[in-house]
Amino acid sequence: SLRFCVIAVFPPLNATFTSSTSAHQVGVLEKRLESSMTLLRGTEKSISAIVLECGFVDMSHCSKLFKSKFGVTPSTFRKSSNF
Repeated sequence: SLRFCVIAVFPPLNATFTSSTSAHQVGVLEKRLESSMTLLRGTEKSISAIVLECGFVDMSHCSKLFKSKFGVTPSTFRKSSNF
C-alpha cells in the first residue's frame, strides 16, 4: 500500500524530535506530513491551504517538520513534483 511505500522511502522524524513527543503525537504528525505530501504532489491547492487542511498551526511549523521528515521544504518538494 502507499502508506508502507512512503515509510520505506522516507526516514522517520529525527530522534531529537521524537524523544520529546509521545508516540501518539508522532503518529498524528506522521499522518499530517504524509497527507501534506500527497496534496502537494496531487493538487494545485496553495501550500498555505494544504498546511491548514492538514491541521498544522502555521507554515513555519509545517515546513520545519516536513523538512525533518523528507529532507526538503514543502515548496521545494512541490517544485520537484512538477506542479
